[in-house]
Amino acid sequence: MHLYFNVIKATTFMILFYAIHSVVNFAFMDSQIGMVGIAGIHTLVNLVATPLMLPFSEILVTLALKTIPIDEAEKREQEDQQGIRTLDPRFLSKPALCS
Repeated sequence: MHLYFNVIKATTFMILFYAIHSVVNFAFMDSQIGMVGIAGIHTLVNLVATPLMLPFSEILVTLALKTIPIDEAEKREQEDQQGIRTLDPRFLSKPALCS
C-alpha cells in the first residue's frame, strides 16, 4: 500500500507542478535547493497528499493485496491474533486485574 501511495502521490504532484510551471514560470526553478528546502517541500507534499488520498485507502489496500496476496497460513495467523486484539469483558468490570 505504501508503494502505491508514494507512486500515485509523486506522479500526481509532478504532473500538477510541471503543468503549473508551464503556465506560470517559477523563478526558483533556476536556483539550487538546499536540504531545508527539500525537507520542507517533502513535508508539504505529504501533508497535502495524505488527506486527499485517505478516502481512497480501500482501493490502495485492494491494489496491495492483488499485488501480494495473503496465503492461507497468513490468514490463519491473522485469525489467531484477532482474539488478542479484543479485550476480555471481565477486565472491563475489574480494571485492577489488568495491571
